[in-house]
Amino acid sequence: MTAYIQVSAIIDCAIELVFDKSMNDDLIPQWSPGLLEAHSDGPPGVGTTTTEVRRFLGIRMVNRLECVEYDRPYRAVYEVSDEIAPHTITHDYEKIDGGTKLTITVTGEVKGVLAKIGERIVVAKLESNLNQGLQNLKNMLESSCQ
Repeated sequence: MTAYIQVSAIIDCAIELVFDKSMNDDLIPQWSPGLLEAHSDGPPGVGTTTTEVRRFLGIRMVNRLECVEYDRPYRAVYEVSDEIAPHTITHDYEKIDGGTKLTITVTGEVKGVLAKIGERIVVAKLESNLNQGLQNLKNMLESSCQ
């Protein structure tokens, strides 16, 4: 079954800063719940792959993300091909009254061990993590860009 999750936050910082900081491998583990590390094979852009190690619902996961669309500072799209949860992650950035609206959309399938846990539980936990991550990012950036 295909899952769809979309979360947004308004961050009172310039769009370029929000884009750059939210895409920085060194900073992502500071705001993304469960993310232990992230490493890219080159500079941001189409074709760059990022390996993420995360813990989700007690399961250690290693995901390989390929950037399939990159339009700084407005959009980045990643395809994740794995056996447990193949999915697409889209980050959309929009300038709004002195700040930035960041929307993260995740679409994909829940398979394997995650499907055994239950799709509703997996989707609810992922949505909770995404919302918490955006709040963490907002707090981190707004404290430094004001």
